[in-house]
Parts: sequence; structure tokens; C-alpha cells
Amino acid sequence: PQVFGRIGYARLTTEKIALEAGVSIGSLYNYFNCKEAVVAAYLDRELNEALDAVLTAARDQLCTQADFLHKVVDISVDFDFRHAKFLKALLQSSPELAFCAVAPESQQTAIEIMSTLQCRESYRFRERDPDVAAFTLTNIFWGFRYRLALLPPDHISMTAIKRELDEIIQMYLFSP
Repeated sequence: PQVFGRIGYARLTTEKIALEAGVSIGSLYNYFNCKEAVVAAYLDRELNEALDAVLTAARDQLCTQADFLHKVVDISVDFDFRHAKFLKALLQSSPELAFCAVAPESQQTAIEIMSTLQCRESYRFRERDPDVAAFTLTNIFWGFRYRLALLPPDHISMTAIKRELDEIIQMYLFSP
């Protein structure tokens, strides 16, 4: 991400990535066949870290339903704003890569989060299949992510975005 920030995605090459990482280009090619693969691996690692933080919150028995929702939204929106420039360049140059950035491990973690939450007796969940709910919520978050990356609203605050996303998820997941 540091080299990307300095030179931009269009000028990013595997040679520049290898130089920044302090490895030979041959070593880099042992693991990644192109710059898009490096970028996808980076985004997937970042996404997995965010999902692991959500899973930790889901497993916290003292975390209330409202606190959990706030944590999920904070983690997601902070991720989006932190990576907005990177995601925008990626989406503009290689939109199919952004879809690949959601690896099976990330999807499995999302399903585990839903299953963990549905076991919480203190949460009043609507009847949802964990796989379908994980798919739906992932797409809600990716929809916001794409919108923020491609057309960031200059007149809407991060707080307002978090509040709206929190409300959408509250209505989707939990009974009134």
C-alpha cells in the first residue's frame, strides 16, 4: 500500500512491489503471477483482519446487540475509508479483481459470525439462514464499499453513513 500511495495503481508494477518489499522479482513471482494477485492478497488479508475483529465481538458474551452492531459498522466503514483510494483505483482498473478479493476464507468467517450470533439468546434475530444472511450482509457492505470508493459523497459524514448502515442491518437482522 505504501508504494501504491506514492505512485498510484496505474503505475504500480510487480517490480516496484518487489523492490518495496525487499524481495527479488523471482521470489515475488513464486507467490504472485501479477500485480493484481498481490493487490488481491493484500485486500483479502486486510478484510480477514476486519472480519476477525467482528468475530471476536460476536464471541464476546458481554457485547449487547446494539454494541455489536456499532462495532461491525465501525470496523467496516473505517476499513472502507482507510482503503478508499486503493479500492477506487482497483475498481476503475480491474473491477473483476475486487470481486476476487473476497476469498472463501472471508466468506467462511462471515458465516461463522452469523452462526455465532444466532446462538446468542439475548439477541432477537429474525429467522435467517446463516449462509444467506452472511451473503446478504456481505453484499450490503460491499455495496457501500464500492459506492464510497467510486463516488465518495463530499456532503455526507462518516458518522451519518455509519448511522444509516447500522439501521439497515438492525432492520434486516433483528426483530423489532
